[in-house]
Amino acid sequence: MRRSLIAGLILFHGMFSGGLAAAQTSDLEVVIEGFRNGQGLVHVVLFNREKGFPADPDKGFRQHKDKIVNGRVIHVFEAVPNGRYAVRALHDEDGNGKMKTNFLGIPKEGFAVSNNATGSFGPPAFNDALFEVGGNRVSISMKMQY
Repeated sequence: MRRSLIAGLILFHGMFSGGLAAAQTSDLEVVIEGFRNGQGLVHVVLFNREKGFPADPDKGFRQHKDKIVNGRVIHVFEAVPNGRYAVRALHDEDGNGKMKTNFLGIPKEGFAVSNNATGSFGPPAFNDALFEVGGNRVSISMKMQY
């Protein structure tokens, strides 16, 4: 009896101390292709809420700047809590940290959004870019638009 109680406690502790914690996060691989050149950096931002998407990277959940290698960017956000997210990427060709636009506000530098979502008469909607992170490693692909 005592032995089974101890074994049960060890199993219970293992499930709630490590087993479930590991299952609550996943790695997210973001693959971006379709660059017109390899200049500058690509600013990748992971959003977990609509506020600030896609224009304000400071409102993002996590962000990273990557170099373009062999015409693509692959970035892995590690240990992302399971949930719904959207990603946006900016090809900052001139390195100024901002999206260059023309006088109408149309982007002159490349951008990409998860689900390759596009907006009509404005930026893509957060809900159109949403995808689920949970369980296993998640990989999404995005195509740069110019």
